[in-house]
Amino acid sequence: MKNNNPKIIYLFIMVGVTLTFIVIYLILGFLGLNYEGQYEPLYPTMRLERVYDNGKVEPLKDGDNTIFLDKGEKVVLRGDFPVFPRLSTGRCLSFVSYTTAYRFECADKIVAEKDMDKAENGIYFPRKVNFLSIPGNIRGKKMTMTFVGGKNGAKIKLDTFYFGDAYALYKLFLVQRNFALLLSIALATFGIILIVLNVILGIYLRGKLGNIFLGIVLIVLGAYLASYNNLAFVFGISFEHSGITEYFTLMSLPVIILINVIITNKKYLHPSNLIISQAGVIAVVIAFVLHILKLRNINEMVVFIYVFSGLNAIYLLLWIHYIKKKERNSIGSELYGNIAKAAINEGYVILIVFALLDIVIHGLNFNGFIPLNENVRGTFLMLGSSMFAASIFVSYFYHTIASLEQDDIEKELEWAAYTDKLTSLANRAYCDSIIADYSKEKRPCTVFSFDLDRLKIVNDALGHQKGDRYISGFAHVLKENFEQAALIGRMGGDEFIVIINGEDMGVAREYLNQLANRVSNLNFSEADTEYEYSYGCANTSETENHTARECYLISDQRMYEMKKIHHGDVTGKEVRI
Repeated sequence: MKNNNPKIIYLFIMVGVTLTFIVIYLILGFLGLNYEGQYEPLYPTMRLERVYDNGKVEPLKDGDNTIFLDKGEKVVLRGDFPVFPRLSTGRCLSFVSYTTAYRFECADKIVAEKDMDKAENGIYFPRKVNFLSIPGNIRGKKMTMTFVGGKNGAKIKLDTFYFGDAYALYKLFLVQRNFALLLSIALATFGIILIVLNVILGIYLRGKLGNIFLGIVLIVLGAYLASYNNLAFVFGISFEHSGITEYFTLMSLPVIILINVIITNKKYLHPSNLIISQAGVIAVVIAFVLHILKLRNINEMVVFIYVFSGLNAIYLLLWIHYIKKKERNSIGSELYGNIAKAAINEGYVILIVFALLDIVIHGLNFNGFIPLNENVRGTFLMLGSSMFAASIFVSYFYHTIASLEQDDIEKELEWAAYTDKLTSLANRAYCDSIIADYSKEKRPCTVFSFDLDRLKIVNDALGHQKGDRYISGFAHVLKENFEQAALIGRMGGDEFIVIINGEDMGVAREYLNQLANRVSNLNFSEADTEYEYSYGCANTSETENHTARECYLISDQRMYEMKKIHHGDVTGKEVRI
């Protein structure tokens, strides 16, 4: 009657390993990003002037570090490239291009160029992080920078321009986005651990694999945050494909969340869930296929993506609200399990609401309605992602409590199914299963059969309550005498069975002598009680097939032979209770 359920162990391992990974990433991340390299801001050290199409030249004012462009609009900036005497090394120029193509020229030679052909053909391209190798002889010479807008609201942020050694500039870029970087890595790592451990749980325990989708949600969310913050290269994605990853994950996220909510709340399943989830999968696939086949650039479907994601998010909010309303009145043994599910659902609500805020803010900025503050960009989504990850930990905490509670319930049910209520010994059903197991494995053993001789007389003379005390008292003696036995059980009525491992009849006789002494001492110390019993004993070496079943039949037959003798002896004796 043992309960070997490793579910709780796996849950604690999952939480412990995940916390360990996140702590390691945080420590290594903050230590590794504190790198002091050689770099200098290009602006305002480089004094720039704007050259207009009509030949007019106008110096840029101090603090005027952002220039907005419409689609196809060209802006030309010109200035002497600084010498930077403090830099002993450095031939790398880093900056962020916000949907702008660029060309850098020095002495009528093109030093660097990107997306100019796309801009001329009206093809949309996303923002990119650029790390350009610059010739050493450019220092102190006049450089011309030409920018072309890839969409309305494109911009040049001169305060993102830095010059120095490449490694230092990479580190600087990561330090400026360290929270987004660490959060992305932590979410992706957490998701991978969830998937791996849930696969182990599913295979080992034949359980449900619904939480695999929860792991996928975390991985996709981590990839989206990385792409959104120009950090997709952390996952091995090039800057060129960062925009594709951003919009693809943004479209996929609500669909995956909806699928996970459906799997974990099957009893509230509605046809609309299936229709919308299938439509979502189809929309994501179509958008991706159109991009792969170069029929439509995914970056050109921004409005559709934002509207699609927003509508799916709103539907999710309504659906989760419906589930919460249904679960609100759940009590009893399902309480902690429902709290665990509620924690996940609340995390989804927070994530979706904060994501919608970011979508609205970014959408308004994309269409030029509001200027986007870089300090606000993605802040809501990162905060929502952090709270969502926290909700998962809370959920698994309560899931652990619910599992422990379920284990207790299962133990109680198992005890009730296999335990005799009067004596707390194993009942007939459990004894039969043990005998069957021993017989199947042909394990060597010795079987004792016992019978209380005077139970009927006690019941008839003093009532069944006294009879029950007579039975339970003898059961207690058996437990004390055979405490090392493999099985002590009540086969029914006044019959008991004991199984010990091994075939040594010397050990068996020792047990029987000890029992006789215990019963004799008990009868002597308790003047109102006299226990009398019959017994039979046999071991598997005496049987034809060496099975416990045959052994029990022999011991039972011997017990009945002794009982016949005892019945003859006790006829007419006075009952003393």
